[in-house]
Amino acid sequence: MSIPFSRLGPYDLAVETPSGFVRVQVKSGRLRGGCVEFNCVGTDHGKGVGSYLDRADVFAVHVHATGEQYVVPVCEAPGGKMYLRLLPAANNQISRVRFARDYVLAAWVERQRVSTGPTAR
Repeated sequence: MSIPFSRLGPYDLAVETPSGFVRVQVKSGRLRGGCVEFNCVGTDHGKGVGSYLDRADVFAVHVHATGEQYVVPVCEAPGGKMYLRLLPAANNQISRVRFARDYVLAAWVERQRVSTGPTAR
């Protein structure tokens, strides 16, 4: 594992996987309406809100309330906030829904052991 030299770096740490280094941006997740919610953008102190595209590979999301961790590829995260659904939607919608179970940290770690790319799902 590597930590960036500056606290103002575009990612929080780097993790070495069999296929190379993965740049990780750590985020706190909050429980909201049956979902884990987290911010997908950062503030570059003085430059405004910015995307993590091309600056980090994945978000590592820790949910303090449950103790769970999730890994979300930055390229799958929309601008602003992202929601990982824990409970079924009230209207039973499943298309275009990101389920938290698909992003569990332990499953991501296992995929890294067999994947060919650092952000493979």
